[in-house]
Amino acid sequence: MNISTGSKFILHGRREKDIVSEIAAAGFDCIDLTLVDMANADDHIFFKDDWRETALDLKQEAERHGVFFNQAHAPFQMDMNKYLAGGDGEKDVLFRITRAIEVAATVGAKIIIVHPVQCMDYNNYDHKEILEINKQFYAKLAPTAKKYGIKIAIENMWRNNIFNNNIITSVCSDPYELALYVDECNKIENCFVACLDIGHCTLTGVDPAKAIHVLGDRLQALHVHDNDFRHDTHSLPLLYNIDFEPIMKALKDIEYSGDFTLETDRYFRDVPLELMPDALTFAAKVCRYLTKNM
Repeated sequence: MNISTGSKFILHGRREKDIVSEIAAAGFDCIDLTLVDMANADDHIFFKDDWRETALDLKQEAERHGVFFNQAHAPFQMDMNKYLAGGDGEKDVLFRITRAIEVAATVGAKIIIVHPVQCMDYNNYDHKEILEINKQFYAKLAPTAKKYGIKIAIENMWRNNIFNNNIITSVCSDPYELALYVDECNKIENCFVACLDIGHCTLTGVDPAKAIHVLGDRLQALHVHDNDFRHDTHSLPLLYNIDFEPIMKALKDIEYSGDFTLETDRYFRDVPLELMPDALTFAAKVCRYLTKNM
């Protein structure tokens, strides 16, 4: 099984191109291109006229070091109320995500994670209504995905209780709902899969192993990290409370053919630049340990 890590919090002010050799030297097979900064940065390198050349250069740099981009993460921190209002707000959100899909495909990624639209208050929301909103949302992105031969992965989410700020369930927290979203979107265009975020499962009271079995062959991408069951710590596996043994068994049970991709943002965020190679090497060793029987 290929092991991968996200790029964003390894940067420390550097360009994506500058960190490829470091990730490769640590022992990773591939890289998750984290494009979340495209949400609000209008001067992002992938909004410039030469974005395609920049993306191709990044792909070639990976090839030079014997790694590749297995997946990408689309921007998600836009104001989705503007999207829902239509007009220029909708166009802006769709432009940013569509460009991320184009960039991901250009660097060679086969999957891009696109969060579902979340537009509910603390009180219970209408599951059918939010499903229809998301079907329309994903339908607008599907033509670009099909054009470039890339799959859109829908991820299980969480949200905050507005009264006490505790984490509670949200769109696709339930693996049965996530499976439904994938199936319904594939009726529109057959380019949708599931990305299971292991940490989000435990935060919303879902057994990750059960979720894996529910998703079955819909599951083609992972976000792997650890937490204390209360906070979205995005830490390295084996450092907090999640038991990864049943998770790995479940992946083996369904004959999971995707990659093992870390999303350990906060593990890397505070590591000094001079220690980053050691932190990456240890992270890669943890991945190899967990996937040794896969």
